[in-house]
Amino acid sequence: MNHLKIEVASLLLIRTEMPIKQVASESYFNDSKVFTRKFKHETGLSPTEYRTSYNIIHHNNPHVDPQIPIPKRIEDTIDYIPENGDLPTK
Repeated sequence: MNHLKIEVASLLLIRTEMPIKQVASESYFNDSKVFTRKFKHETGLSPTEYRTSYNIIHHNNPHVDPQIPIPKRIEDTIDYIPENGDLPTK
């Protein structure tokens, strides 16, 4: 279960600019310190380090793991989430 929570958190860290505390909360962690500890154990990086290292590569990139689920309430707040790597049509 924690692995799925970390996947959601990873996606939010890459695709949003939410504060770490909000990412923890939206990833179903009750405590941001527990979230940070478990995230670092799972990925080898703190949430901030993870965001910084992947932000350059993935920020606004429509080909970022579209299969990772995002909770519907969060999905509605993000402007565009690609489906199957498709670019938005104008």
